Amino acid sequence: MSDETPAIRAHYAKLALKRLRAYPEGKGSGIRERVGSERLAAIRDAASLDWVPAATVVALCDAILEVLGEEAARGFWTDLMRDSYDHGILKPLTMLAGFGLGKSAMSGLVKTAPRAWLLSSQACGTLEVIDDAAGLKLRSHDMAPEILHSRGFLCVFYGACRAMLDVLKSRARLEIYAHEVDGQPQLGFSFSSTRKTPPGRREPGGADAVARGQGRQGEFAHTRVRARGCASLPRRRRFVIASRPQEAAC
Repeated sequence: MSDETPAIRAHYAKLALKRLRAYPEGKGSGIRERVGSERLAAIRDAASLDWVPAATVVALCDAILEVLGEEAARGFWTDLMRDSYDHGILKPLTMLAGFGLGKSAMSGLVKTAPRAWLLSSQACGTLEVIDDAAGLKLRSHDMAPEILHSRGFLCVFYGACRAMLDVLKSRARLEIYAHEVDGQPQLGFSFSSTRKTPPGRREPGGADAVARGQGRQGEFAHTRVRARGCASLPRRRRFVIASRPQEAAC
């Protein structure tokens, strides 16, 4: 990990605050209250390409999750990222993916993710693409702890991946899972073709299922869950993924 302070460009945090103005029932104000005036000012005063401490952006993401709930938070970030792919800052990536030589648009777009993450983050870790017979995957390395342990930021990752599929009208299945690098917990994202559920059989979990933490403070044995028919964390290794047991990542 670099000695630099983990930071993220202000662009998406500023977009999120702008979108929250339209939220009814005081939800936008509830989120802003949780973030706090000092952090809000840091985001608002920054130019889109300025660096904002990762902890400040994570505070916003966690507040969105706390107020909107898991499913709505995923939807919030999916919509925001989809707009960016359609006609915003990420549109060039969709255009490049569409003209990939000998590669599917989905593979081409996923392969832009590591570079996009490096351009939008500082000292927050890296992403790598694995494209082999087992399928297409993104895996994190040296992810900053404040990001790795945040359920709110996991919703951002989910939204970015889900938006890729939506923009390309792909029916691929998105799974979020745990993996380890040199004994350290990291996140993985896999994209695979959808499989039909046999008649009369129900998928495990459900739209509102969430992972439940087990074990000591900060350690979790993740059970399989399903979110909007896609994201899941299978039970694999025990690792730190949230600051409190009841906040095991989805």
